[in-house]
Amino acid sequence: MDLSVIIPHSNRVAELRATLESFGPQADAIELIVANVGDPIAADELPVRARVWNGSGPWSLGRARNRGAAVATGERLFFLDCDITVGPDFAALAIERIGRKRGWAPIVRNSSSRHAADVKGYRTYGYGNVGVSSEDFADIGGFDELDGWGAEDWLFKWKCERLRIRLFRDRSNLVHRDHDRKTTWHRLKVPSSVAQEIRRKWSPPPAR
Repeated sequence: MDLSVIIPHSNRVAELRATLESFGPQADAIELIVANVGDPIAADELPVRARVWNGSGPWSLGRARNRGAAVATGERLFFLDCDITVGPDFAALAIERIGRKRGWAPIVRNSSSRHAADVKGYRTYGYGNVGVSSEDFADIGGFDELDGWGAEDWLFKWKCERLRIRLFRDRSNLVHRDHDRKTTWHRLKVPSSVAQEIRRKWSPPPAR
């Protein structure tokens, strides 16, 4: 299998269905894995062919990504948030851009213009939507399994830099769908004080 796409999820079924539907015919040529924590999901409930890993316990975005990666069979792994839709050439671009020592962290287009950080509709959204080779992922050691979400992506990016794995960034046809920020999901975000402390402890390696 050329590509496995791991989609972490926790009780956001409507958004998950929209993400899966956006794959269209691509879904038949790649491996889709839903790494679900929360209410169990059955594969036959989903709009496209996908494998489902059901887990329980406190929500950790890093842990969900790692559990999905553990059952993936693709040579390339792409981690996709469940509120992101993809374009018709997503799989082809991922296969082209991801290889040994090179990954892909596309810049996502935002469906709302309310974010001050947007540049002509695009926003980085950190490094959570990212792809690397399965070999590089093993070398990296996966995502840090912090409780909640919001800092594990930067830790992953810095570990890539330390291993000299180049993450290619470009504007993509991935789209973030705007949604209610007063949900349980957003209350689980890693506190900014914790994220800042993590960033202080980590820094990119010196240029050589």
